[in-house]
Amino acid sequence: DRGKIEKYVGFAEGGLAPMLDEVGADLPQNWLALIHRIFEAHCEKMIERVGDGKDLTFIHGDLNPGNILSPMMTLDRTYLIDHQPFDQSLTIWLGVSDLAYMMVHWWDTDMRKGWEKPLLENYHRHLLRLGVRDYTFAQLWDDYRLCAMQSLYVPASWCVNPIERKEAKWLWWSQLQKTMVACVDLKCVELLQ
Repeated sequence: DRGKIEKYVGFAEGGLAPMLDEVGADLPQNWLALIHRIFEAHCEKMIERVGDGKDLTFIHGDLNPGNILSPMMTLDRTYLIDHQPFDQSLTIWLGVSDLAYMMVHWWDTDMRKGWEKPLLENYHRHLLRLGVRDYTFAQLWDDYRLCAMQSLYVPASWCVNPIERKEAKWLWWSQLQKTMVACVDLKCVELLQ
């Protein structure tokens, strides 16, 4: 609901100014403008997308390589582990948000550009096979782009705490750069109109 999304975004907003104080001078001007635009308009777009909630599902929220256990030599089960939501975390949201988190933050740019669309097409086919109806690939693609922008809240959240901002800069600085490249590549700003 609105309150949960505003709490989630509000927490990240607390790290925006410290994050930009730390690295803003190293960012291209078009990225800075886009960062501010996302923080101005994205929350309302998330709230709009919730609608009546029928398209939402339980999400992991931190789908990184360390939280995926997958067999390397067989086609056995894959497990998503370490689900530890914070008080401000979203636990019910768009399923594609976990895929966006994984691809935008953890894949290098060339890998993401090459694999994101085929992976999402495959994901969509599986949703249809499992009985999901009235959810077009175009809607999934827009949801993915909405969630790519949501990725900006992760590095900002790391910057709320001054200690984490310094000690985890190796992580959030990379996540910020990958997020902004993805947002530009995917023309995410179109969704904020």
